[in-house]
Amino acid sequence: MTSNGERPPARRLLLGAAVLAGEKLHLTEGPPSRPMALLVGLAARGREIAAQAVTRAAKAMPRAPQFVRGFLDETGRKGARTIHIGRHDAAVWLKTSMDDGLAWAERSVIPKVIDDMTPKLMSTIRQTILPQVIDDLAKDDRIRSMISEQSQGMVSDATGELRESSAKADDRVESAFRRVFNLTPGG
Repeated sequence: MTSNGERPPARRLLLGAAVLAGEKLHLTEGPPSRPMALLVGLAARGREIAAQAVTRAAKAMPRAPQFVRGFLDETGRKGARTIHIGRHDAAVWLKTSMDDGLAWAERSVIPKVIDDMTPKLMSTIRQTILPQVIDDLAKDDRIRSMISEQSQGMVSDATGELRESSAKADDRVESAFRRVFNLTPGG
């Protein structure tokens, strides 16, 4: 808002936004350069002179306002194209600047942060998180049930293998006994 509470004209807001953006992006430093100040001054002065010329021409010649309007319309279209191109150029420049900054961070900063943080992170995981996870797993009834089922399956498998081995051993002992005492099977 202006000092009298009114909204400033869009042209002033746009100019101010451009100046602020230039300062924030370090494209400009300090007060505006003389060429920039002259350019903005000429544009402002040109606007005033054009408005006065249209008013005078309208009074002097009935057809002059049409010519002036045509000239101003073409000038407005050229200005709109210039603004569009400037916006596009600024968007491309900002994206490239951001991409370059991110690429630099990925190459230079992030690996160092990861290298510096990994030992601390692993220490925290080993000392704090891992014991808690193991404790939670040990207290979980589903985990206990799975372990119990696996244990029962292992005992059952071991019992089956022991039974099979015992039967084979028994057959070998019986066979050896029969050979020693010349006994025939079944008799």
